[in-house]
Amino acid sequence: MDKRVTKSDLILENKSLREKISELEKSVADLQLKEKILQKNSECFCALYDRSLYCVYEIDLQGRLIDANAATLKLFGYERADIPCINFATLLDRDQVAAAFEHTREVIEKGYQTEPHEYRIRRKDGTYVDIDARATMVYHAGKPHSILGIARDITERRKLAADLRDSEQLLKNTEELSKTGGWLYDVAKKSMTWTEEVYRIYGVGHDYDPGDINKDISFYSAADRKTIEDAFAKAVHEAQSYLFELQFNAADGRQKWVRTMGCPVMQDGKVLKVFGNIADISHEKQAERALKEMAMMLEATIESSPLALIVLNSDDQVIIWNPAAERLFGWNKKEIIGHPIPTIPENKIREFDSISEYVNRKENVGLSRTQRKRKDGSLVDVSITVAPVINADGKVVGKIGLMADITGNLMAERKLRESEARYRSIFENIPDMYTGLTIKGV
Repeated sequence: MDKRVTKSDLILENKSLREKISELEKSVADLQLKEKILQKNSECFCALYDRSLYCVYEIDLQGRLIDANAATLKLFGYERADIPCINFATLLDRDQVAAAFEHTREVIEKGYQTEPHEYRIRRKDGTYVDIDARATMVYHAGKPHSILGIARDITERRKLAADLRDSEQLLKNTEELSKTGGWLYDVAKKSMTWTEEVYRIYGVGHDYDPGDINKDISFYSAADRKTIEDAFAKAVHEAQSYLFELQFNAADGRQKWVRTMGCPVMQDGKVLKVFGNIADISHEKQAERALKEMAMMLEATIESSPLALIVLNSDDQVIIWNPAAERLFGWNKKEIIGHPIPTIPENKIREFDSISEYVNRKENVGLSRTQRKRKDGSLVDVSITVAPVINADGKVVGKIGLMADITGNLMAERKLRESEARYRSIFENIPDMYTGLTIKGV
């Protein structure tokens, strides 16, 4: 039986067809919009990928390079034509390859890298750069396809870090050699920071809290505690610097001498911080004390010497004139110090110049008998020993002389000669027989 299509049926079918066409047009419009958005996003990604200052690259699951942006190629020193020949593992130091495979396994298992890792990359020209990299998995059809990595050049940062370590080591070595440590006090935070040497000087470990100022001050001797306490307070509140040499008791009981200083740092009329240093000067103080003792011994020796001791500078001016010299020549110390030597008679000037020539050649000179002039103009017979005064640079800067009055010796010698002469005269005038009898004892 034929089924006739009525007009009403055609109208309904036409309406349904128009609705489907409308839905199809809407779907096409949505698809076109999505394609535009996707294209725009793709353009943005490509722009970001190509122009990024960071290295962006894609590798397959075996580590072969699939693609890399301009920043990556520039940093690694390769051309785009080199990409198919590059395996990431060949760019690494040997000792980093195993770690890199572990990091890749982590990305494959988790889909991303939890922490960035640092690598040392060998460039095409053989030089090296340092990078830190983070990676994530790229999936195709729900399956792992490749790994997308983002890295940045940290070569300069590593160099700065190495320079910083070197500087810190240099500071540590310098502190150890100079026995000087530095400190910084933050006024607002009331916190104190010490360098390593300060802990050593105090004899405490790093568990000690240097921010306890009262406890810090307690290490100073009881006699000096008030001095450093007041000085630190004035540095903090009145912006006054200080520098002291004080006695100090380390945590292990050792007594020391320290040189400590503090300087305020100002901003807008307020003290923000106080920085300073503390140095262990115990050895300096010991050397200073030993030098004083030696100087006292030398002075006592000079003062008590029975011989006239005279020291001249390079201009032949007197700088030391001991009591024996005063007694021998008549000039007192006040009259003579800083003045040219006045004891050289005119007929001995050439002798004095000759002595100076020997001394300037760093030779000692000894004269068993010569004459020098007293304050009253009389001459005195003396023996002289002269030696050069040499400074730390090996330069002759003066001369030191020891003089002994030999007047008594000469008189004794003269009397002895006179006695011998008289005896010889008597002996020669006695008859031979008497002499022979005397010799025989008859």
